[in-house]
Amino acid sequence: MRSCFDKIRVMIITMLFLSSVVFCLSMKVGIYDDYPMCYMENDTPKGFYVDILKYIASKEKWDLVFVHDKWEKLLDMLERGEVDALAAIAYTAEREKIYDFNNEPFISNWGVVVAKKQLSSIFELSGLTVALVKKDVYAERFLKMLEEFHVDIKVVWVDDYEEVMGYIDKGKAYAGVVSRFSSALESHKHSCAETPIIFAPVDLKMAFKKGARINSQIVPIIDRYLKEMKSQKGSVYWESLSRYLEVSFRMPEWLKLLIQISIGSIAFLLIILIILKKLVNVRTRELLQRTEELQRANQQINAMNEQIKSLYNELQETFDRFQDIMVLTSQVGTFEASEKEFLENVLNMALKLVPKVKYGSVSLVKGDRWVFIAAKGHDIEKLKNLPLKREYAIVSIDSTKIVDRIMDKDRMLMPSELLEEFSNAVKPIKSTIISPLKFGGKLIGFFSLDIPEGSEEVFTEQDIEIVDRFSRIISGFYAARRYIEVEGKFHKNVAIALVKALESYDPYMKGHSERVAQYSTNLAENLRLEKSMIRKIYWAGLVHDIGKIIVPRSVLNKAGKLTEEEYEIVKKHALKGYEILLGVEGMEEIAKIVKHHHERWDGKGYPDGLKGEQIPIESRIIALSDAFDAMTSARPYRDPLSVEKALNEIMKNKETQFDPNLADAFVQMIMSRSA
Repeated sequence: MRSCFDKIRVMIITMLFLSSVVFCLSMKVGIYDDYPMCYMENDTPKGFYVDILKYIASKEKWDLVFVHDKWEKLLDMLERGEVDALAAIAYTAEREKIYDFNNEPFISNWGVVVAKKQLSSIFELSGLTVALVKKDVYAERFLKMLEEFHVDIKVVWVDDYEEVMGYIDKGKAYAGVVSRFSSALESHKHSCAETPIIFAPVDLKMAFKKGARINSQIVPIIDRYLKEMKSQKGSVYWESLSRYLEVSFRMPEWLKLLIQISIGSIAFLLIILIILKKLVNVRTRELLQRTEELQRANQQINAMNEQIKSLYNELQETFDRFQDIMVLTSQVGTFEASEKEFLENVLNMALKLVPKVKYGSVSLVKGDRWVFIAAKGHDIEKLKNLPLKREYAIVSIDSTKIVDRIMDKDRMLMPSELLEEFSNAVKPIKSTIISPLKFGGKLIGFFSLDIPEGSEEVFTEQDIEIVDRFSRIISGFYAARRYIEVEGKFHKNVAIALVKALESYDPYMKGHSERVAQYSTNLAENLRLEKSMIRKIYWAGLVHDIGKIIVPRSVLNKAGKLTEEEYEIVKKHALKGYEILLGVEGMEEIAKIVKHHHERWDGKGYPDGLKGEQIPIESRIIALSDAFDAMTSARPYRDPLSVEKALNEIMKNKETQFDPNLADAFVQMIMSRSA
């Protein structure tokens, strides 16, 4: 009997042992050199991700194996299933199509440009060599941003962020793109420094092989532990984050300034909330206590305390408001709003950043005139109507500076009668920061912010720096506008020259191109297309038939029906027009529109037989305008149709020859203008 019990006991112990072996989950995790997220030190995996995963594995009895390799190779290994997961990977919608991701972010990150010399915008990188990491999300977003702003660079591909900064050290690259953590923690070891050019905020997560069975077991557990650790002060999450980031983190000067402004803005908002609402007394006391603790903590900044962590969300919200500044800086080259709207946005933002300021203005020097364009606080309508001369402005200012009692200087420069009108248009001013606006090394105007008379506030060096930054943004805006104007005039002159050449070749085409361009532009405006697209449609309308210059006059002006061979010659004009325009720098996109303006909605057009939405919308618009003007104009082989008959033909051929929606819009437009 006893031996029987012994056997049963042995069997139970054996089963328990085997079950523990069977259910011990094994997982291979790919890591690469991305300090402090993950890296190898003396053949030992280390980093923020490694700490958290080891902690979870110890709690869940997982068999965790770290596989160290290059980033690009690890992505391929994950797709092939050679590793189960990849640490420290940015989540994007594109990547989610290839891999599975956990839900809870480990931490947020963004891309930053580092360079040997300070840069203020991406336009300064034009023609320079930039080091990028292969298959890196920040590299991909950076190249897309450059493409949108038409900035051409030379790219050198490397394996990791450390190699990016090494290339800059050796002079193999002028600049590079790294993550904000790599820049903050590693750039001081190299000859490069962080620039204000930041972009592509992303969440860092873990990626898993798409559809792997193990994912359903692992992902919920990792998400659960992350949420628990984030909510617990003193957890492995916060301890590791503090050890890797807070002790070594070296903030760039511009970020320090941004945080200082953010903290000041928060304090200002708190004061307003205290005055206006008394319904949040408990929360107010907590915030005041945290503010006092933060002031004491400034004396020993190396030991950041828990109060700063609790303020993180408030600081993040404030930081988001300042993203508008970065948008203005980054997108000024393609800004399509009106001059008034842009300058008012700049003034509003500047007044928010410098609360002591109540007034501000932007004025331009145009020849011998001094003209006010926008103002806050002052009477802009009166200022615009004053006959101010260039000599009345303080043209000797060549850098951003503080001017006290600026009206005293105006009294010395202006005639008494004009001075009185000028004084009535502006509010009383105690002190002014004035910054010159320059383009091509020449003075084009002034940007100024004013403290009102009677205020005890004074300007600081920090205020001067803020005004100087805004001055550069405004100067960049005018430089971009000038570039767009010059580019537009060039395209229009080229287009008109080509049209005149065609009209000389075929007199029956006289006025046709201009009318097609105008019809197309009007339709595009009715459809509320983007201004840049409307400009392209106008230029394409002007030159849509330039390819007919290769068609013999005898064929173009033939009174009877064309033979099959003659029709084939005529059909070549769309492709020939494309080839001609492709040879003109800056008209490549116009060339594509011209190429497809004889495609049909049913796919029976030429030259490529495109169908439906495959045809560019610009080409579909020009096709309608071209057909309408051709039908209502005299030709050697027929008399012109009436507007009514031409519109009936368009409606009859919608869904076969024409886009049905565009056809309806075109007919409605013509009928409303004919009424």
